[in-house]
Amino acid sequence: MDTRRILIVEPDGAVSRRIASIAEARGLATDHAGSAAEAERVLSGPLPGLALIRAELPDRSGFALCTQLRRAPRTADLKVVLVSSEGAPDAVAAHAAGPGAADAYLGFPLDGGALAELLGRLLGPGAEEGPGADLREALQRLSEERARFADRERDHAAALERLLLEKLSQEQALAESEERRSREAREAERARRALEEEVARARGDAEEAVLFAQG
Repeated sequence: MDTRRILIVEPDGAVSRRIASIAEARGLATDHAGSAAEAERVLSGPLPGLALIRAELPDRSGFALCTQLRRAPRTADLKVVLVSSEGAPDAVAAHAAGPGAADAYLGFPLDGGALAELLGRLLGPGAEEGPGADLREALQRLSEERARFADRERDHAAALERLLLEKLSQEQALAESEERRSREAREAERARRALEEEVARARGDAEEAVLFAQG
């Protein structure tokens, strides 16, 4: 995937040339397609870093083309920007909420400044600086992988902490249960002794009564 090249899928030649001038000012090369079928032919070769697709194409909806690109494993990671008429907000919202959503959406007529900023955000600094973009992309992937690894480590640490807390809670509950049984046993022993003392006193009183009667 060439991150310094974009595909412009726009049926209007003047609009396509304007987009190309904005992209080329950022050091990007451009390919052009005037229809969905032509875009598919271009994308069958080396992939660009980004495809900017007009939603209103002569042979097919740009929304449908974007969804197709998202579903195909070869183009699933291709950055896609959809440009749609400002009169179709419902269609944009519905597409953005679906599994075939684009990376970004722009209204028409185009805002050149917004497009330039978007190209920089999606393609990174390599869009302007050219040489070294592949290395920067590799470093970015490494940074992202490190972040994912750190997230996994935090998840593992959190899971271990939960297990230790559960074990501590179980041990505490067991200790409390043992203490309760020990306390109940002591209380039962005191009750037994008190009963034995009471029985002994009653027996002694009975014996004294017998002796008194006989005397």
